[in-house]
Amino acid sequence: MCLAAETLLGFDRAELRPGANVSLDRFVRDLKGATLDSTNVIGHTDRLGSATYNQKLSQQHAAAVKNYATGNGRIESSNVTATGKGKLTSLTNGSECRGNKSSIKFIACLQPDCRADLDVTATR
Repeated sequence: MCLAAETLLGFDRAELRPGANVSLDRFVRDLKGATLDSTNVIGHTDRLGSATYNQKLSQQHAAAVKNYATGNGRIESSNVTATGKGKLTSLTNGSECRGNKSSIKFIACLQPDCRADLDVTATR
């Protein structure tokens, strides 16, 4: 199972967005009764900023989602990894998302890049 979750994280933030818990709780609920072999949370960022900054932010994205997913016994934390890919896997490209970098339209265009993916291998 995979949850590609661009709606979980805000632009240039490592905190979960309001309402992110609904998507995560639904995903975790779908895992009930399964034996989890592995759970990987992979954080990503947009292409703006330095590689070092984006690597750190992507790791924070992954950690925020992992912390929520493993909080209160939702998923056993010992089987969950969290890694950051920085801006290496941005979904938008240089020809998209043009204009004032602080505009709502520009930030909304980059939103697909500010995400965390949850990849779960499980058996029922």
